[in-house]
Amino acid sequence: MNQRLTYTIGSFFFAGASPFAPGTIGSLAAALAILGVEMLWSPPWWWTLVAAILVFFLGVWVGNHASTPEKPDPQWFVLDEVAGVLIAVTGQIALGGHEVWLTVLSAFIAFRVFDILKPTPIRQVERALKRGLGIMVDDALAGVFAWVVTWGALASMQQIS
Repeated sequence: MNQRLTYTIGSFFFAGASPFAPGTIGSLAAALAILGVEMLWSPPWWWTLVAAILVFFLGVWVGNHASTPEKPDPQWFVLDEVAGVLIAVTGQIALGGHEVWLTVLSAFIAFRVFDILKPTPIRQVERALKRGLGIMVDDALAGVFAWVVTWGALASMQQIS
């Protein structure tokens, strides 16, 4: 795969090129893209699930080209954050009943918390897997954790109101 194409896709169209917190900037770019699609098109909830699966497998493939022995998970590679945010948003969109901006914001924040803190199972998987799969799986798990936590919080809010 061409290095320029690897960088363009892997950096989520240069969001990962940020000199400051590229993972957060990549996650924010993904959240804003999701918010735009949701507000303009309002696709069915499973759209984000399909998109997350496609981005995950694309990320494994591109990550295999981006990963080197010197930099197994380059900072500019943020396609893993994109997949993680998509996963985190899926459950909230399926639940419905909330403003889309609240759904995306809560998923974004929860995902970043789990991605940065990396609780034990996420950290173990990150260390065990290599190359593209290793880059992608820890963020997918952070997305699942964020999905469960924010889904529970938003479901509780629905029952209260």
